[in-house]
Amino acid sequence: MTYAVNPVEIKEPLEISFTTMLVHPSCSNTTNGSITINATNGVGTLNYSLNGGATQTGNTFSTLNAGTYTILVSDANNCTVTASQTILDVAPVLATIVPDSAMVSMGDDLQIGVNVENALGTNLQYAWSPTEGLSCSDCENPVVTTYNDIAYSVVVTDENGCMATDTIFIAVEIIRGIAIPNIFSPNDDGVNDNFVIFGGSDVKVIRNFSVFDRWGSTLYTANDFVPNATQVGWNGTFNGKMVNPGVYVYIAEIEFVDGRVEVVSGDLLLVK
Repeated sequence: MTYAVNPVEIKEPLEISFTTMLVHPSCSNTTNGSITINATNGVGTLNYSLNGGATQTGNTFSTLNAGTYTILVSDANNCTVTASQTILDVAPVLATIVPDSAMVSMGDDLQIGVNVENALGTNLQYAWSPTEGLSCSDCENPVVTTYNDIAYSVVVTDENGCMATDTIFIAVEIIRGIAIPNIFSPNDDGVNDNFVIFGGSDVKVIRNFSVFDRWGSTLYTANDFVPNATQVGWNGTFNGKMVNPGVYVYIAEIEFVDGRVEVVSGDLLLVK
């Protein structure tokens, strides 16, 4: 008996090939990068693994940070193909408060600001804390008015949600800025005609100011006025008449911008 033999062609499966789509992290040191593998050919269901880890049938690996990853794709016949791909980091957003530190006199204002590098977009958000003593807490350049040492921090967020932070320490120099003359000459020459209390920006108000003669009689009183007010000073008169030259006594109750109250007193020489 004669048998006919028909040739059969056995074809090798096509080698697995793939391409990748990379999503780099949106911010430095974050883990929202991903790799999606688009594979073709092979036999049966394809499996994927990353850096020698567990295999999966899904072709996307998420929550990745920056770095180089080894991709392995295998099929039902354990045929494999590998390749390396690198997810790139982005430059970190940097925030620098200017000045980096400061000393101010009590009652003085200080404008601070923040320089930002590597931020995405121009619509940046600012969050200063604490908010106490700031002209604004969500602006780029707030004005600080503080009566005590304090540290401020700022968090800057760009349009991608990337954040940066910095801190400034502000020291307050407390100098009680009061100057009270011990002599004046009310002779209408335009020079030193009134006895005036002088003060700096740290003085909030003169609560009370009185002048007495040497027997304790009150010659002049003024209440609740600001320092350096020449129109409030004593002009050397009592009941509309000029008093005699000599030594007089004054006493003043002074409130400062930080809430402190001091009582000062002394002698005053009136000359002609």
